[in-house]
Amino acid sequence: MKNSITENHIKDVYEKFKNYIEENGINVINTKTQAHIVDKIKETVKKDSDHNWNESSLKIYLNNLIYMLKGEKFTQTINNDAKKYFIESICNDFDENYCENAKKSLEEHEKYYENISTNKNKIKNSMKKFRENPNDFDVPLSVKWYFSINQDASQYPVKAIYKDAIDQSSDLTVEQIKRRLVDIFGEKNINFFTLENKDNNDFERNGKHYFIQKNKLNYINNIILYGPPGVGKTHNIKQLIQLIEEGKSEWEIFDIITSNDHYDLPDFDESLNNRIRFVTFHQSYGYEDFVEGFRPNNEGKIVLTKGVFCEIVDDARKDTERNYYLVIDEINRGNISKIFGELITLIEEDKRGTLEVTLPYSKERFTVPENLYIIGTMNSTDKSIALIDVALRRRFTFLKMAPNAELIEHQKAREVFEELNNFVADQLGEEYRLGHSYFMPISSDEELKFVLQYKIDPLLEEYFYGDNEGLREAREIIGSMTDEATE
Repeated sequence: MKNSITENHIKDVYEKFKNYIEENGINVINTKTQAHIVDKIKETVKKDSDHNWNESSLKIYLNNLIYMLKGEKFTQTINNDAKKYFIESICNDFDENYCENAKKSLEEHEKYYENISTNKNKIKNSMKKFRENPNDFDVPLSVKWYFSINQDASQYPVKAIYKDAIDQSSDLTVEQIKRRLVDIFGEKNINFFTLENKDNNDFERNGKHYFIQKNKLNYINNIILYGPPGVGKTHNIKQLIQLIEEGKSEWEIFDIITSNDHYDLPDFDESLNNRIRFVTFHQSYGYEDFVEGFRPNNEGKIVLTKGVFCEIVDDARKDTERNYYLVIDEINRGNISKIFGELITLIEEDKRGTLEVTLPYSKERFTVPENLYIIGTMNSTDKSIALIDVALRRRFTFLKMAPNAELIEHQKAREVFEELNNFVADQLGEEYRLGHSYFMPISSDEELKFVLQYKIDPLLEEYFYGDNEGLREAREIIGSMTDEATE
C-alpha cells in the first residue's frame, strides 16, 4: 500500500532539511554534491522520524527543496500542501534571496507542468487522428522512427505526429523530438522503434509490409573507466549499469560518469546481479580461462570447459529482451590478444550479431550478441592510455574519471587531499593524483592521521621510488597537515 504524505510528513522533512543545512553551514547554491546531501538527510529522516516514507518520494521532496533554494526548475511534482508550506517556511527561515529563488523555482515548475499537460493533450489528439486516417499525414517511406505509448498497440511516426501537434515548421531533429516526447510521457511510458522494409511481417503502409524492431538506445557496448587508484572506478560500474538499464542516452550517461559526482539513482536493483559477471585480468589469464579450453573436472578427467565469456554470451543469447554485463577489472593488466584471440573483432559494435567465427576447440559457430556490454576498469598509473594494446584502444570507449574533492566531507582531509594532489600532479602528472575514496570515510583528525600514515604514505613511496627529494616534500605536506590536526 502506498504511503500517503501528510502535513506531519511535510513539516518533519522540512525541519530535518533546514537543520542539516544550517548545522553543516552548506551553501546550497554553490554545492555540487546535491545527491550526497539528499542521501545524508534521507538517513536522518528514516532514523529519527516517526513518519514512514516511501524512499523515492522522500528523495523527490528533498531534491525539490534544494532546487527551490537554488531557484531552479524541478520537474518531479510534490503535493500542493508541500508547495505552500515549503514556500512559506523558506521565506520565514532563510534570507530574501532564498525566498525569491523558491518563488521563482515553483513558478517555473508550474509553467513546466502546464506546458507538459497542454502538449500531451495536443499529441494525443494527433495520435487519434493518425489512427483514424493515417493517409492525412505526410509520412515518406524513408521515415525510420516510430513510437508507441504503453497500453496502446499502435505505432506513430515520431516527426509527423510532433509537427502536426506542436509545430508544423519545426526543424528539430528526430533525436531532439524523441527527448521531448520522453519529457512529456515519461521514460517508462514510451517506446521507440525503427521501421525496416520486409516482405512478410506485421505492419503495412501504402501497400508495403514492414516489421517493427525495438530501438536499442545505447549502441556503445564496450566501455572502459580509467583513472588513478581510488577515484571510484569499481564503485561507478553499478551506477553505469543502472543508467544503461534506465535507457539514458550515451551523452547523459557519459556526462554523469565522467563528472564522478553523486547521482540521484534509486537503490541498485540486486536482481541485476544475475546478469552481471565479474572477472579480473592478470598476466597468467588466458584464452582457455576466458573463452574455452580443456581443464580437469572433479573426476580428474580432461574436459572441454566454457570460460566466463562464452557463459555470459550464451545467457545473453537466450534472453534478448534484457541486457547482460561482463565487468573486467584491471583490463590492461592482461594480454588482450592472448585472452580474446579471434573474438577481438566480434566485440566491435557494428559486428555484433552479424559476424561469426568457428571456435578452435568446440568447433561451434560463435557470435557476440548486441545485448552484451563489456565494461572494463584500468588504473592510469599502471600504463599510459597511449601505450595500451591498440586492438583494445580502438574497440572501447574510454571514460576518464578524475579525483573529486567535493565528495570529501571532513575539512582537513579535503585540504590535505587537494594540496597533495597539486604537488603530485606538478611532479609526476595528473594520472598519479590520489583518489578521493581514500579520504571519504574520514570523520575525525585521528582517522585522517591513520589514513595518511598507513594508506597514503605507502602509495607515495611507490610513486616517488628513486626520488628521495620528491618523497621528502610529499611527506612534509602530510606532516604539516597532521601537525595542524593535533593542535
